[in-house]
Amino acid sequence: MNPQVVKLTDPVQAHGREITELTFRRPVAKDLRAFDKGGEIAGMIELIASLTGLPVSTIESLSVQDFTACSEVVGGFLDSGRATGKRV
Repeated sequence: MNPQVVKLTDPVQAHGREITELTFRRPVAKDLRAFDKGGEIAGMIELIASLTGLPVSTIESLSVQDFTACSEVVGGFLDSGRATGKRV
């Protein structure tokens, strides 16, 4: 799976430079520890930071629109597991 890129509608600052897009690497099992921190939103912030390599403070400064777009990318990684054959 190729890295996923989210173009930000509202760029943010990190390490003295303007960030206009976030590139997400494919998660591995240990990344899920980041998601387990705090509540659902706090966990998503930690996981986005882990997958993009950016500090939590940068992710916390994203606009709600950009945060939602990033959350959807992460959700796509998490929802793409194998089918179990179980009926719901």
